[in-house]
Amino acid sequence: MRISISCCLVLPLLLVSALLRTSDGQSDVSTGGFVDSDECHDALFLADENGDREISGDEYVTAVQMLGPPGFLEDAETFEDLPRIMRQAFNLLACLCSIGEDDENCCIGDNANLSNEGTGPGETPTPDQEV
Repeated sequence: MRISISCCLVLPLLLVSALLRTSDGQSDVSTGGFVDSDECHDALFLADENGDREISGDEYVTAVQMLGPPGFLEDAETFEDLPRIMRQAFNLLACLCSIGEDDENCCIGDNANLSNEGTGPGETPTPDQEV
């Protein structure tokens, strides 16, 4: 079963926003209270550089940067450059592929990815694709 991560990708941003505080105690990352699904879908679609409908670890960096405020993680170029909590969130989401599957290796190494099916222009994720 291919599960489209859709806007659950924002979860790491929410976790990091709870950790990133300025000296006056305010969060450096704002989600405005809600996540804009269209913005999320656009970021997931545009981050898919090779057009294979799967977000790799390095493409995830691009998506997260698009969803963050200007300059968010601007020095991150590869998956390994992300904070550990964001890498862990990606790996957790990528391993949702193993639900109902016999392939336990679906999220190991280069197999780890997030589907972006249903996020393109004019597309809507089906209930089975949306997480």
